[in-house]
Amino acid sequence: MRVVLDTTLLVSLALSPRGPLARIRHYLQAGHFAVLTTAYTLGECGDALLHPSVAMRHGLTPEAIGDLLILFSQEAIHPTAIPHVSRDPHNDALFACALEGEADFIVSDNPALRDVTSPPGPRVISSGAFLAILEAEGGETP
Repeated sequence: MRVVLDTTLLVSLALSPRGPLARIRHYLQAGHFAVLTTAYTLGECGDALLHPSVAMRHGLTPEAIGDLLILFSQEAIHPTAIPHVSRDPHNDALFACALEGEADFIVSDNPALRDVTSPPGPRVISSGAFLAILEAEGGETP
């Protein structure tokens, strides 16, 4: 399965030591799905994780952050055409990444992204719905 995760969700996966997001990260580390990302998304994620208040609070070293970014950049996509489907150009880039990477889903807990009407390509689902799909496919329970 191939999915696009929004930046906020990537950062949350990196920082959640337990709970549903930690289980999604476990499934990713176990190879149950691949993340499609763009250089822009990875840059935003890295900037958020490297922010001194975040890194210190969560005990993240630059090396640990680098390892997370490598995990999140399994399949980097460089979209050539960006559709205009939302009010936020960053959301448009997520749809472009999903289209060019032939993603199965875009996973986001952002209601504005999930409420985009008639987007091209895969549907947008919440992290909870995505976890339910992973668990239904018979993946080991983390």
